[in-house]
Amino acid sequence: MARLQKNAIGVELILTVKENGAVVNLAAASAMKMFLDKPDNTVVEKTAVHKTDGTDGKLMYVTIAGDLSQGGIWQRQAEFTLGGFTGRTAKVSFVVDDNL
Repeated sequence: MARLQKNAIGVELILTVKENGAVVNLAAASAMKMFLDKPDNTVVEKTAVHKTDGTDGKLMYVTIAGDLSQGGIWQRQAEFTLGGFTGRTAKVSFVVDDNL
């Protein structure tokens, strides 16, 4: 499980979309979002972008001030539209460690 520091800015939160073990080409995907579920169960919605050109299946959100505001176990999940499909990825957990 990935570990990040509380209040870190500029962290790339990346999700790779796969179907049956194969990377999904997201070059034509639209309405890309990333949801962050904080330890207090508050869920925030962020706009996601392609990590590269989308052919690698990677969606990304880069943290800004105030995003990683709580220590504890977080989850992230992406949502996108591709062709006739609109849906979400599996959730991925990560830890945000408190600072001294």
